[in-house]
Amino acid sequence: MNDIENNQLFCWQQIERTDPLYRVTHSFADREIADRLLALHAFLAATGEICAMVSDEGVAARKLAWWHDEMHGGAGSGRPHPITSELRRTGGYGLLDSASLERHFEQASKRFDPDPMRTLEDLLECCRRIGRPMLEMEFSVCGAQVPQGSWFDSMARRRGLVQLVREDLARGDAWWLPLDLLARYGLGRKDIREAGKARSVQGLIKEISRQQELWISSDINDISQLKQSVKHVVFSDHLIKRKLKNRNLNSPDRWPEWLSKASPLDLLTGWQAARRVSPWK
Repeated sequence: MNDIENNQLFCWQQIERTDPLYRVTHSFADREIADRLLALHAFLAATGEICAMVSDEGVAARKLAWWHDEMHGGAGSGRPHPITSELRRTGGYGLLDSASLERHFEQASKRFDPDPMRTLEDLLECCRRIGRPMLEMEFSVCGAQVPQGSWFDSMARRRGLVQLVREDLARGDAWWLPLDLLARYGLGRKDIREAGKARSVQGLIKEISRQQELWISSDINDISQLKQSVKHVVFSDHLIKRKLKNRNLNSPDRWPEWLSKASPLDLLTGWQAARRVSPWK
């Protein structure tokens, strides 16, 4: 493979570690911007992975600082990172808004040693701050103007919640669950994954999902099951297959495999961005 193919393969591998369904959601993007979105989402996956896997705050901070330097011209004297190489090759790098990029790094660093959420309002605001710069960067690399208004803030809160839950599935600490909701349902953070607390956890998650306008299935009885249910909020397997067929993607025999590996939390990463710039067919 040539350098471009190697860089793109690296981007796919980075994303698919946390989003096995990204190959499907990516098919919704217009071909003119698909490579830019791939590189951006690989960058977001890389920084999100640092937040999810942090066990030593100092190590995580150094890794994030490396990415900060890399996104501002290069972290070392060697070749650029495959992700930043792709961002530059596709033109996405020049379209990124520097203020959004800085806010993304700021919010990522705050999740290394976060303050516990005390109220649902705290959680909603935290989600908005996390999700908004990510959405702004998605719009910018698509060459689209970043919208304003309450609906965009609502979308940002949903995106931020998706990111927090995704990281929590790796970290396992549920630090983001607000204390007022935990108290209302008689739960502690250590109770979230206990089978005997399933009914209370189900109510808590449903209340958060209603506030975030996700409208999660009533079948959830543990936070880990959130990963298996968001897909049905967004769209059905049938619609995915039809969209894949319309895109004439290779390897149709692998569609069931991709769908079976669905990491539905990440549908709001690739799919919603693509839907905004791709005609609905």
